[in-house]
Amino acid sequence: IVGSVQPGGFRGTFMEYEDFVEFRAETRSFEAWALYPRGYVETILDSSSEPLLVQDMLVTPELFPMLGIDAALGRTLLARDADPDSPNAVVISYELWQRAFGDDADVLGRTVPMRWGTYSIVGVAQPRADVPANNWMSYPILWRPVRTGSTPQMAFTALARLRPGVSIDAGRAELAALAASLAAGRPDTHEGRTATVTLLRDTIVANVKRMLWIFFCAVSCVLLIGVANLTMLQLARN
Repeated sequence: IVGSVQPGGFRGTFMEYEDFVEFRAETRSFEAWALYPRGYVETILDSSSEPLLVQDMLVTPELFPMLGIDAALGRTLLARDADPDSPNAVVISYELWQRAFGDDADVLGRTVPMRWGTYSIVGVAQPRADVPANNWMSYPILWRPVRTGSTPQMAFTALARLRPGVSIDAGRAELAALAASLAAGRPDTHEGRTATVTLLRDTIVANVKRMLWIFFCAVSCVLLIGVANLTMLQLARN
């Protein structure tokens, strides 16, 4: 996870869309980039049955192959869907397909009215598809593309995959150099900006890492006690 940090701006592992476009274009240590919003936006989905709260995920199409999310029906978002002149396309989650559309196999091509406009369903994601570090898993999801040339004002999470043979330290060094270059060239908007790199694994287990270690130690102790008891029983039997 790559973050773009500036005093007074988004902090932690957040990134603004403009920085994502810059980092994706200028870095060579990473072979793929993807973007999705941090948190969620409540959107009323006016389905055929009743209004429903969903997670409105404004993403780049590369997110699906990066996370290994395939389509159960239709397709996932493609690069052409991000073209400003292309029709409004949306991919819905498997759970949303079940709740709002009753497992209808003819859901492809149906329209979804939202506050941003009317979107046509091009695919249904595989069951239980989600994004990392998402705290709103109880809501069904729909994914729509970030349009090329747009400047959405929201906090995003940026994922980047290192090229084979490139170390994470090399990736960090390149991003730090680019952030420093941006800060020097655009002092009005990027003064003091730095870049952060966090392993996705560490982000996912960050809040439960200590608990996982405690659980591991407890299980190990129980296992050792069981082994000791079996050993004593065997010795007594002998």
